[in-house]
Amino acid sequence: MTTGSLSALAESKLEQSESSSNTRPQSSEQGSDAGKGVFGQCSACHMPSGEGVVGAFPPLRGRVASLAETENGRLYLASVLLNGMNGAIKVKDVSYNGFMLAYGHILSDQQISEVLNYVALELTDTPVDGFQEFSTKEISEARLLLESSGKTSPQLRKDALH
Repeated sequence: MTTGSLSALAESKLEQSESSSNTRPQSSEQGSDAGKGVFGQCSACHMPSGEGVVGAFPPLRGRVASLAETENGRLYLASVLLNGMNGAIKVKDVSYNGFMLAYGHILSDQQISEVLNYVALELTDTPVDGFQEFSTKEISEARLLLESSGKTSPQLRKDALH
């Protein structure tokens, strides 16, 4: 199944499910503050600055916006938050072999989009021009796509980095 046909399948499933509400808690804060609030859960491992811990937890600072430049990268980022990740990865020539919890059952699609936008736009050393913010709808579509395709974060990482 191609990415295009998976996207069509996800869109179809999203339309079918739009009448059912997402029972996960919704953030009451706005914009960057909401994402910063959600990031509080992430900062225990990735540190408040997003620098991570060398060899233990990979850095997020300055990486999310560049990964989000492609459709595959955006799907990968959504997958990591929705489904978690485990196994070996290499970031900035440092190896990591860890485990990240899945937050798809804890965070709403809105909260996931907010935290991705916060990390991409606020945890960077250089201004991000032309960044396409994640939307709640995009995360909802990614959730459905991932559920129907069975793709995992490690599989999507390979696509995102090539």
